[in-house]
Amino acid sequence: MNSEHTNYGQLMNRIKELEIEIKEQRLAAKFDREDKKLCTFLVDNIPDIIFRLNAYGKIVFVNNAVRAYRHEPETLLGKNILDFVHPDDVDRVKHRVKERRTGDRRIKNLEVRLFTSEKSDSDRIFSVASKGVYSTEKPHKETFLGTLGIARDITQQRKLEIQARQNLKMEALGTLARGIAHDFNNILNLIIGYTSISLADANEKNEKSNISRWLGNALQACERAKELVNQILTFSRQKEQELKPVEVNLIVKEVLKLVQPFINSGIEFRQNIQKGPAVVKCDPCQFHEVVMNLCTNAVQAMEETGGQLEISLANIDVDEDSANRCLDLKPGPYVRLVISDTGKGMDEKTMERIFEPYFTTRPAGKGTGLGLFVVHGIVKSLEGAIKVYSEPGKGTTFQVYFPRVEIETRQDLKTRKGFPRGTEHILLVDDENVVLELTEEILEGLGYTVTTRISGTEALKSFQENPDAFDLLITDLTMPGMNGKKLAAQVSEIRPGFPVILCTGFSTEMTKEEASPKVIQAYINKPIIIQEIAETLRQVLDSEKAR
Repeated sequence: MNSEHTNYGQLMNRIKELEIEIKEQRLAAKFDREDKKLCTFLVDNIPDIIFRLNAYGKIVFVNNAVRAYRHEPETLLGKNILDFVHPDDVDRVKHRVKERRTGDRRIKNLEVRLFTSEKSDSDRIFSVASKGVYSTEKPHKETFLGTLGIARDITQQRKLEIQARQNLKMEALGTLARGIAHDFNNILNLIIGYTSISLADANEKNEKSNISRWLGNALQACERAKELVNQILTFSRQKEQELKPVEVNLIVKEVLKLVQPFINSGIEFRQNIQKGPAVVKCDPCQFHEVVMNLCTNAVQAMEETGGQLEISLANIDVDEDSANRCLDLKPGPYVRLVISDTGKGMDEKTMERIFEPYFTTRPAGKGTGLGLFVVHGIVKSLEGAIKVYSEPGKGTTFQVYFPRVEIETRQDLKTRKGFPRGTEHILLVDDENVVLELTEEILEGLGYTVTTRISGTEALKSFQENPDAFDLLITDLTMPGMNGKKLAAQVSEIRPGFPVILCTGFSTEMTKEEASPKVIQAYINKPIIIQEIAETLRQVLDSEKAR
């Protein structure tokens, strides 16, 4: 009886255990189904492309991420992955597949360009991590079944990296340019100054000899050299420009009048220029240079084959989406200049270098390689942006964006006549003797009494001894010890409102906007031009007398 009772009890316990096991299996099956649903959901909604290839490279599975690239997963099944690989990357992909076949089980990242649409030649860069799938049919023998992988779109990341490298390169070039421009500016200052003095002396003596003509020609050449220095400093973002609101549509029309006579009959010319004012805060000469350089490049690209040159200028508003597509652009009102040609076009490698100095694709003697280099510097200094579209054999389009200002103005050209003169006493400071002697001679030639000092400390001492002896201070900015900014501040404390002119050709310490009108009344760039310093002196001194 006891034995039967024991067996019965064991049987009931076993039944309960089986019931629990069945419940657990059902629950596990339920969780398994839910896990599969979750995995399917994640695979279908992850932004990276998850794929599986068979041993022959054909696609046997791909997730919904391909829809972002104008593909449907079902349409890709059975197609060979090599059909979507950029021709230049096919050999690397084939080599990776060969490694898989030989049993290389390592997970490797492969950067490859893939076509994202059968209807387009556009391609994007993907980082592909993959792993071989194997099965063992017999002991010690493996069969390669295919590849399982994930592909992440890194196109934007690579563009940002390229732009960062380009910015570093341009900054390095800018540092070099600043150093060269600084030294050359000092030399040019002396050449212009003494040439101007010699020419003024010859004209006052009414000498109609060849000497006056030669000096005039030399001075014109110096003016062109000064503009070249300004361009270099503009590129390096160290040159503060005379920026004014300018109706650039008028400048574009002026450039087109100059360009049209040089366009051969094989080039069709089209223009679409903003009818109303398109106003940009800029230096009109620099804007003129941007348009001229781009038009000249477009014409030269079609010299042999002919084609179509199209120039347009319009006011536009850039929204946030459009700004995001151009990394250097911010949302807001812009003036957009578009210059397009149907010439030779450029490949990607050429486009990466077009803004480098002295880079040119033209034969020797037909280009310096500075045109687009200067254009880039000017546009960046105006906080604008350049977008370039080009394909070999299909031409090139430059889109240049300039921040628009809502001010309507026209620039009047003023003809300078004669040199304004004076008799006031000027305290002149510069740490370079040759510059000091030249400027002293210029000022004395204009009728002024001049006291020179070679340092800010010496000048301050002279001023402290007799502050009423001087009518105006002209000081260089960059000097050892006490620089021009500190000297001006000290002088202003001793004699508030005392007129000061800051004279420099190279500075990162102070811009015209930063110079306080209570301390510094005017700002003159080196090289010194007699007409400019003469007019500036009279403006400051006459304004002081009028108070």
